[in-house]
Amino acid sequence: MRAEQIETLTGNGLVRLSDRYTPVRYVIRVFQEFAGSAPTLKSATGGMNLPAGDVARAMMDQKPVELELEDGRKAMILFTELDGVFMVTGPLG
Repeated sequence: MRAEQIETLTGNGLVRLSDRYTPVRYVIRVFQEFAGSAPTLKSATGGMNLPAGDVARAMMDQKPVELELEDGRKAMILFTELDGVFMVTGPLG
């Protein structure tokens, strides 16, 4: 199985923390996985410029948070690193 990066999304958005929306700058990389030549699953990872304290609080909750992209789409994300690295847990929609 192999994966190829098929899209990069960058922009200014809003991340919804438990009690507020916080403006952020984000980068999301979308990957397409293949079994042989047949496309299978898509996945996405990214990063943002959210302060480490806010990321730590979100990580302690162990629940995805909502990221509203610059184009209006929304993604549920789960932080994996204190420097704002995250994985997208569902579709970009």
